Amino acid sequence: ANIVSIGLKRQSQKCDFSEPQSNTAGTIYIADGKVRGDFTSQSQAGTVTGHIISDGTTMNTWMDGMTQGFKSSFEMTGQAGGGDTQKGLDPEKKTDYKCEKWSKDETKFQLPSGVTFTDMSAMMQGSMKAGANPGAMPTKTAQCNACDMAPEPQKTQCRQALGCR
Repeated sequence: ANIVSIGLKRQSQKCDFSEPQSNTAGTIYIADGKVRGDFTSQSQAGTVTGHIISDGTTMNTWMDGMTQGFKSSFEMTGQAGGGDTQKGLDPEKKTDYKCEKWSKDETKFQLPSGVTFTDMSAMMQGSMKAGANPGAMPTKTAQCNACDMAPEPQKTQCRQALGCR
């Protein structure tokens, strides 16, 4: 499910998800059009924990243990969740969602201290024109790009854990 379209419902929710095929699981927090996603991917190479915060116009993505993250800006066009939007989670894979009402906690939408966010908007312009939806869960490409910001050996471990090529 597209987390931005879920967030636009304006109801505070907390959703846990798991995708057994890719060994990815996490929690999505939604309130007042803001969305935060915390996800963990596991493989033989180890565990990678990543995060995303979006306010509907800006998305910040980072991985635990890294001092660099990504920031991208985008404009919502058309109806969120309508049409053929690309989903960050593979629709061919079975994804389990469990959502419940959640009392908004603004601290969940605050960016971490000690992480510098590089603006990737210009680089994403081409992919947005190609139909990618930056409001979806971080795509594998975005997750792999975040791995590249880490020093070795974390960079290699992160890429192996996510199955980056």
